[in-house]
Amino acid sequence: MLLWAAGCGGSEFSNARSTSGTGGTADASAGTGGSGAALGSAGTGMGGRGGVSGSSGSGASGGTLGAGGTLGAGGTLGAGGTLGTAGTHGTAGTLGAGGTLGTGGTLGSGGIGGAGGCGRVRPGPRMAEVVTPNGSYCIDSTEVTNNDYAAFLASNPAPMGQPCSWNTSYTPSAQWPPTDKGGLPVAFVDWCDAAAYCIWAGKRLCGRIGGGPSAPSERADATKSQWFNACSAGGGKVYPYGTSYNGAACNGADFGATAPIRAGSLDSCQGGVQGVFDLSGNVWEWEDSCAGNSGANDICQARGGSYSSTTSLMLRCDFDQNFYRNAAAVDGPYLGFRCCAP
Repeated sequence: MLLWAAGCGGSEFSNARSTSGTGGTADASAGTGGSGAALGSAGTGMGGRGGVSGSSGSGASGGTLGAGGTLGAGGTLGAGGTLGTAGTHGTAGTLGAGGTLGTGGTLGSGGIGGAGGCGRVRPGPRMAEVVTPNGSYCIDSTEVTNNDYAAFLASNPAPMGQPCSWNTSYTPSAQWPPTDKGGLPVAFVDWCDAAAYCIWAGKRLCGRIGGGPSAPSERADATKSQWFNACSAGGGKVYPYGTSYNGAACNGADFGATAPIRAGSLDSCQGGVQGVFDLSGNVWEWEDSCAGNSGANDICQARGGSYSSTTSLMLRCDFDQNFYRNAAAVDGPYLGFRCCAP
């Protein structure tokens, strides 16, 4: 893949500057100015599209047939619930001597996020439901891990088209294959790697509620941004765990780990949705929110801060950091992702 390298021995960003939803600014001054590191605040424009999920339902089982009798007709299935859960698919009846073969039930419709809703089995982290006035969606409970990403690579995924036609390999640019680090969030992946994984998993990179990319200007709009809505509990929280900063709650610089930790291992870093972890700290998370849709040099947003974020501002739900779409050869394992659906 084409990579943009940051300055060696630098900090998380090279002369990076970003804006938060509250109008504040933050600079990461350490490091040298290599290309491919973080850029300034988000501009306007739209990002690439993620995948969409299918729908399904289930049927009622047929009756059983007595000797010489007739088989009762299969039941009908009610509409799927909010989570899209339903019964098992209908099966044909057992044929007796001289009897008539029964028929299966009627197939119902699936719920949110495709077949089986947020609880359906898909590759990658378990998903949780996020309910909003504008519709429900699902979000990964943790960042995608090295183990999750290895399964994706083992499937020999095909390259994507525009805006990622330049991206001919999905292999992380460093620290791959991982050594005894399967539960850590995958890092050294660019925007296209993240988007391709989510599509492969039957999900999409988190973007706009209702579908498609989120505009960079919507980064702090809980009615538009899937990522921000989930992190802030619908706009009601500054951090996923509450309204006041707690350096011991999540894996930022104040936590003291100095590196990513196992995804989902901090109960204190749960929220703004129950069962969702690490929306603040650990690794930055790519979002389907880019200024431009032309290729490798588009500017795309990442959210949530990382283990090396030195200010509380960077770890807020409304903060965003900008990277080139092809930024994978950064100077540390601080840039990963999670997926949403649909």
